[in-house]
Order: sequence, then structure tokens, then C-alpha cells
Amino acid sequence: MAGGRAVAMLEFNLTAVTYNVSSVNLNQAVLIIYNITTKVHSSIDTAWRQWQKEEFIPLTMQTGCFINAKLLHLLEQDDSEGKTYALQLTAETVDMYEVYVNEHAALARQNTLERWGNKIISFHSLLEVIH
Repeated sequence: MAGGRAVAMLEFNLTAVTYNVSSVNLNQAVLIIYNITTKVHSSIDTAWRQWQKEEFIPLTMQTGCFINAKLLHLLEQDDSEGKTYALQLTAETVDMYEVYVNEHAALARQNTLERWGNKIISFHSLLEVIH
């Protein structure tokens, strides 16, 4: 304890997630949003955001699986030990999302884990645009 203050260090783990998209009607034109919500330890926040903008998002878009990417900061969250962000990747079809998951996601997760280790924690969700 320095100067009467205790400093807490958060440790995060990155986990792999699989999805069942069988409930989406493939006969209809739909937009799919692959959402990655990440809590980022405050000690790496600036570097992580720069990496997202300059490396991760451009490489993800180069896969050709997504037509748009947005990086958002979640408001009304407890940011005392790190901010929470949502990366929303828009795919034109479920098939394009599945191409990403089957051909690119494992390497992206591995590279993210090697780079940031336990300083981040992420969860993934799949959304269908209905309006």
C-alpha cells in the first residue's frame, strides 16, 4: 500500500465462443452484427484502442466478411478499473459471418490473447438487424 491507498489489479481471460445461427431465416436478406464487447484494463486502454483502430479492425475488414465496423465506448458503466468497448462488425449475410468464424476467428482470438493476455475480457454476441 503506497500513500495509504490500495491498488487493485484486474486480471481478465479471453474465451472462445461458438454460435448456433440456425434460427436465422437464410431466405431473407438480413444484416448480421457480430458484437465483441471488451473490458479493457486501464493500464493498456490507449494502446488497446490504437491497436483496434490501426491493426485489428483493418485486418478484420480485409477478410471481406464484413461491410462495416464501429468501435463504441459503453457509457454508464463502472470504468474505475477499465473502460468497456463494443466492436460491431456488420456482415451482409449469415454465410459471411460463418466464413469469418470458420476461417479467421480462431487466429484473431489467439493473436489478441498473445498481445493482451489477462488485461482484457471479451464476450461475443450475434445480432440480426430487424429495422
